[in-house]
Amino acid sequence: MRCFHASTSATFIDRSFTLNAQHRTCVFYFTYNNHLTSMKKRSFTYWILTAFAFASSIQIGIASPAENETKPLKAGYHEIKAKKAGLLLKNHKDLIVLDIRTEKEYVAGHIAKAKHVDFYESDFKSRLEKLDRKTPYLVHCASGGRSGRSLEIFRDLGFTRIYHMNDGFKGWMKEKLPSKKGKPEKNKK
Repeated sequence: MRCFHASTSATFIDRSFTLNAQHRTCVFYFTYNNHLTSMKKRSFTYWILTAFAFASSIQIGIASPAENETKPLKAGYHEIKAKKAGLLLKNHKDLIVLDIRTEKEYVAGHIAKAKHVDFYESDFKSRLEKLDRKTPYLVHCASGGRSGRSLEIFRDLGFTRIYHMNDGFKGWMKEKLPSKKGKPEKNKK
């Protein structure tokens, strides 16, 4: 291996040329003598600013609100999926679940603390009239059909905060969210 050293300008460039005969590769090394100190300073400043920006972004990320943070439930009628419904129930203890499936469907499996109001019963509307209109409700049936049709009744009665789980209890089970079996509370003795 031979190394040739050529200097075109002692104050500006120091160029080294290395030839490796075995691999037939050439490598050039450039060093700017006069600019080396200022480059080191700029490089150091760059890394300090980069580290500061990175640390700031981490702090901002921690300080920003989390995705699952509890926010007040909005007024209106909202179409949601079971996964979102699970998060809402976890974060909002005031959200009441209305299961409008048949009693047989309810007994086979339901969301914990769900109130049962059968859509097919003749007293469906009168039972809804007894509920507080300003309380937020999560309404669902098996797959979203009956609960979707019930939204018109909720509107007519003046309910202000309805969350319709449009994939129904089937969506709840598909997401592997917790459920329980048993009769509705009104029938328990």
